[in-house]
Amino acid sequence: MREFEVMLDDNRFLDCVEAGDPDGAPLLFHNGTPGSRLLSASWHRVAAEAGWRLLSFSRAGYGTSSPKPGRTVADVAADSAAVLDHCGAGRFAVWGHSGGGPHALACAALLADRVTTCVSSAGVAPYDADGLDWLAGMGEANIEEFGMLAQGREASLAVHLAATWRDVDVPADLVWLREAVDPALAPRTAAVLPSLISPEGTSVPAAPERPRRDTGTGSSTSAPPS
Repeated sequence: MREFEVMLDDNRFLDCVEAGDPDGAPLLFHNGTPGSRLLSASWHRVAAEAGWRLLSFSRAGYGTSSPKPGRTVADVAADSAAVLDHCGAGRFAVWGHSGGGPHALACAALLADRVTTCVSSAGVAPYDADGLDWLAGMGEANIEEFGMLAQGREASLAVHLAATWRDVDVPADLVWLREAVDPALAPRTAAVLPSLISPEGTSVPAAPERPRRDTGTGSSTSAPPS
């Protein structure tokens, strides 16, 4: 894996990672909330075997990416374009899981001339949608996390720092991938998914923040409001 930073025109930095096949087809992954650019080592292996150049970054305010107060979901499209431009990638597939789902859809809508495929798996609905019980059916961890966010930045950060990181069961969390990715992306991906979603299971503790490796310059433009 290669870790790097992209500096935007507004002087923000994005914390990025590249994995898989460096010569493969670009696949931009938007992690769920409150995930960062951190990926399991098994994803690097699977992406490499499938021929995908896997790219991801911590959204503004997550990981070591600079915050962007007042940002909207739509704003991620410009940040995504900057990362892809920095990596020399033109057209790309985009995939978002959970809280990353709407961000993948934003890329498909606002970067339509570059997006070849868009996958939103377990994507969340707009928080203020009429008649929607937004937390209905969510797991205990999700309810806890979003409850923290509702308290505001400072309060949620204090709770977060006092908590103990949970282990992440990678195969259990990725069982949905077989159905979501198989029909939407290339058939070659299906051939290697069973090696990731294995019955043995893999417990991956949340990794600590790692040193920044290199810095590049990308371009950023304003996206229409959502």
